[in-house]
Amino acid sequence: MITLHIGTHKTGSKSIQSYIHENSIYMRANGIAFYEGTHINPSNHTELHLCCLRSERDSFAKYNWPNRNFGQAFQAHNIERIRDFISNSPYENFIFSNEDLSWLRFDDELEALVKIFSNLNQPIRIIVFTRKKDDFLRSYRSQILKKPGRKPNDKPLSVLNCEYNSWVADHASMIELYNRHFGQENVDLVSYDEEMTIHGNIVYSFWDRVCSNIPLPVSPDTYFRNVTHDIKSTL
Repeated sequence: MITLHIGTHKTGSKSIQSYIHENSIYMRANGIAFYEGTHINPSNHTELHLCCLRSERDSFAKYNWPNRNFGQAFQAHNIERIRDFISNSPYENFIFSNEDLSWLRFDDELEALVKIFSNLNQPIRIIVFTRKKDDFLRSYRSQILKKPGRKPNDKPLSVLNCEYNSWVADHASMIELYNRHFGQENVDLVSYDEEMTIHGNIVYSFWDRVCSNIPLPVSPDTYFRNVTHDIKSTL
């Protein structure tokens, strides 16, 4: 089974990634392999969305590395590495995580994502966390402003667009696209707000979905990453 955690942004993705990565040895001992990313850090597989996003579209990674070429050579190298990781692995279950995958909004982008994992004889499950729109946009705007020189805009399809009617907040259309390409039965929707109310931490719900047959190695209660301080909820 391949689990693709696609965010969305501001729903605790960094906490999930940190927890899974820091306990990856324990997980491998239980048959679950967490991919080692190569672009930003091992726990956030940024290369996934960069291999699928239309070349003319922006992303935080493109702003952070404006002189780096994310073209065909980059994509071919990373796709081969991902496929080799799965094909040559002794494990039965695999986890990939990148919240930027929630930015994919066109059929050809989803087709590119499907193609990465095609012919590997592995079922694929998508995990999506969603959040109340007002809280999401407020926290997302703060994330944009964290980087010097980066500011919100109102350009269509820019990841810096955090207007109330912005496409980045249209999670319903994104979910419909994933349903169409991976099958609705394979897309698992989780409410960030409900999980935070119940557990105070998003890691529990993720673990229950991918590792329910094994106990938590350590408490995830201290795993809070990328916290935004101007909202009532953390993460």
